[in-house]
Order: sequence, then C-alpha cells, then structure tokens
Amino acid sequence: MMRELTYTLKYVFDEQGKRLDAFAQTMANTHKEKKTGDVLSKLGFTYAEIVRCALKFSADPQLEKAFLSLGDSRKVGFVREFVL
Repeated sequence: MMRELTYTLKYVFDEQGKRLDAFAQTMANTHKEKKTGDVLSKLGFTYAEIVRCALKFSADPQLEKAFLSLGDSRKVGFVREFVL
C-alpha cells in the first residue's frame, strides 16, 4: 500500500511540476519588453483569467504572438473570444 501511495504522489508532483514549468515559462517570455501577464493585468483580467491565458499561450505560442500583435483595444476581445 505504501508503495502505491509513493508512486501516486510522485506522479501527482511530477504532473504539477510540468504545469508550473509551462506557466512560468509563458509568464517569463517577453515581447516588446512587456510581459504577457503584465499586459493582461493592465487590461483588467483577474488572476484566474491570467493563469488560464498563460496555460493556453504555453500550449500555443502562435496564439500569444497574435495577442501581442494587437492594439490594447482589441486584446480584450481577442482573449475573451479565443482564449478564455
């Protein structure tokens, strides 16, 4: 029983680590000297929405590139339509 619990806990921590690494990498990527998370925060998105965006952007870097290429007035609609 302890062996199964050990394997289960190792799996859970490994999976969470992968997700956290992807999130950290996405938040650290910059474009035009602005961090994506900072841009989303300035646009009024909540922390939970920023985390969802970061996970989507880490899975699809082209989505983040498209987001960053837009003007601020169009970014909110883009995130609501394609990311959240």
